[in-house]
Amino acid sequence: MLTKIKQNEQIIGYLSRNRYENLNILGYLNYNKNANVYLYDENVENGVFVCDENFSVFYANANNEDFAKIFLEQLPKTPKRFSGVPMKTAEFLTKNRKVERPVPCGVYILKEVSEKPANYTIEPLTLADAEVVDSYYTYRSENSLADMRENIELYDSAGIRVNGELVSWCLIHARDGSAGPIFTKPEYEKQGMGKAISLYLFDKLLKKNITPYIHIVENNQKAISLARSLGFEHITDCLWFTIAV
Repeated sequence: MLTKIKQNEQIIGYLSRNRYENLNILGYLNYNKNANVYLYDENVENGVFVCDENFSVFYANANNEDFAKIFLEQLPKTPKRFSGVPMKTAEFLTKNRKVERPVPCGVYILKEVSEKPANYTIEPLTLADAEVVDSYYTYRSENSLADMRENIELYDSAGIRVNGELVSWCLIHARDGSAGPIFTKPEYEKQGMGKAISLYLFDKLLKKNITPYIHIVENNQKAISLARSLGFEHITDCLWFTIAV
């Protein structure tokens, strides 16, 4: 039987056993206190499914195929977008189902900031910066501007300005606490700005006992090289995908 509950210490404790594998679920629960949490037979050891109130974005960690099957069967018959699912759970969820837009990613984490950021004046972003940030966002969509505003308003961010113009920035995604986007305008690249703001922001997170992490699309060598230059290490893999109706 599928049981809907609110997050509690038992849920967090279970997910924290394999913390690096579940960073996005833990991040989502940390930033979304009223998230929907589902268990199978009221037993957390079977795994955890989490989704938003609109059943539009899902996070999952399941230890058996029955849980995955029952979870999908009892939810509204609409496309379900799963975010950063551990590979074992993704295998359970996608078995014999129509899967759209699968994106395999590596999960990279930063355990410490080992060098001091370059000497730039770094400041938090303001809501007025959201349109600029969104205009350069790789995954820009009809909803991304609202997301950027939420990221800037509620969570840590960092930016560098030249003569008042925002030229380099880094944010934390409000949906799950992951790092990104990190961007420097092309005309200001190769000056160490992206690295400086990233180290500055990630050091702030670490001082709050928050592990900076990022999902990088498989074979995106540019992003992987940047992450490694910042001190990130590849810890596990996950899959982003949609299950069609």
